[in-house]
Amino acid sequence: MPLIITLTHEADALQTLRDEWNDLQGRSVARGAALSWTWINVWWQHFHDLGELWLMEARRSEDNRLVGIAPMMRIQVNPRVGLGWQQIEFIGSSHFHEHLDFIIEPDYEMQVISLFIEKLKQHRNRWDILRLARLSDTPTLSFLESSEESWQVNEKQVMISPYIQLPADIDAWMSSVSKNRRKKQRRYLRYLNETYPDNWSITQVTDPTHLDKVFDELVELHQAKWDDTDKSGAFYQYGDLRAYFRDLMHALLQDGCLRLYQMVVDGETVVVLFSYYYQGRTYDQVSGVHDISADVPVGHVMTQHSIAQAIADGADEYTFMWGTEPYKYSFGAKDRIQHAFDLVNSKRVQFHKKTAQFLRGIKSRVREVSAGDDDK
Repeated sequence: MPLIITLTHEADALQTLRDEWNDLQGRSVARGAALSWTWINVWWQHFHDLGELWLMEARRSEDNRLVGIAPMMRIQVNPRVGLGWQQIEFIGSSHFHEHLDFIIEPDYEMQVISLFIEKLKQHRNRWDILRLARLSDTPTLSFLESSEESWQVNEKQVMISPYIQLPADIDAWMSSVSKNRRKKQRRYLRYLNETYPDNWSITQVTDPTHLDKVFDELVELHQAKWDDTDKSGAFYQYGDLRAYFRDLMHALLQDGCLRLYQMVVDGETVVVLFSYYYQGRTYDQVSGVHDISADVPVGHVMTQHSIAQAIADGADEYTFMWGTEPYKYSFGAKDRIQHAFDLVNSKRVQFHKKTAQFLRGIKSRVREVSAGDDDK
């Protein structure tokens, strides 16, 4: 069936697409929350000055039905060494948002992906690299792996995001984790009930006014973990992101997707977890924790609560987002690789990437040699 592909750089197009966007994503296998119209809209409001919108639509010529969206943008990349380049990427890639992809009607995937890429190649004088990153096991990945184009795997952009395949009830999930994990969770709950009888609770934030207060507590608790390190934490990783995350939470709350949990013990907030539920998947985004006892990690109590609520919501998956911290696997998580591919459209940039890869190899070899000398 003939399709019409359009490319626009006008942000007003985002506003007019809201209902069609939501309907299409509801049919697509690309169900990532960071691909939702709400998320993309909030992100663009805050960070549109980072680049130029490259939004593509695929419509059936016979009835104008929307069957594909490519939520992309063009940015200027300035490496620490060498000349910069123009790059086309998914919106949100620069902040390492996950589960990004083209949003396409089932049975149209291969046709639309091919047409989207051909449309971008028609404008290849305006970009140096086309980067498709944060891809899970979707038709886009299959398309790239079988493509005759010179797509390059970008190992530096590959991410591992542990996730739990959820059963139908909490008892089945508890039975799936190790005996040691079950024993620990029971001990943590017993400690709280015996030490703080009727004086501890976990609640879900549903009041927009209360949300702002709990958000401030989340930032304070989370950043306290990073204050004594050389890392910046989630809210300052790419500049000051507090206003962005606050607005995002309010938008998710309005859509009924926000799962912001607050744990209070003896009148003090000790854990705040920012998570959200979207199209059958619950995302464990970021938390702030103040442990009240070295033997009782209250963050783990919150994780169990959040998983139980995800099951109650009917989620089939609980994702911890990227990072391979050991505790995630103790709750039954397994790895999901989020892939990244580059199509390089510039000999200069190709030379830069090969040189950088060569230098990284030398540095890695030097570190191995140095480590071997230290062991002697």
